[in-house]
Amino acid sequence: VKTLVQVGHTKTSVCQKRTTLPFDLVPLSNPYSISKPDTLAVRIFFQNEPVTALKVRLWKKLAGQVRTTDLLTDTTGTIRFAVE
Repeated sequence: VKTLVQVGHTKTSVCQKRTTLPFDLVPLSNPYSISKPDTLAVRIFFQNEPVTALKVRLWKKLAGQVRTTDLLTDTTGTIRFAVE
């Protein structure tokens, strides 16, 4: 399990570092540094290799409504989605 926690006002790139986990989600920018209507890009790795053509389901809860969006990783194992 990978968890991102921001403490204080200083934003670092620690969250952008890969781990030794078999399945790893790596944001390409600090999620705490972006705001609406920016886009967050996340690269997905499995056994240290980028995963291409992977279906990823994204859940967003806005104004009490839950919406899902299906995304597909590109040739670099990256998905991109809007921050709302």
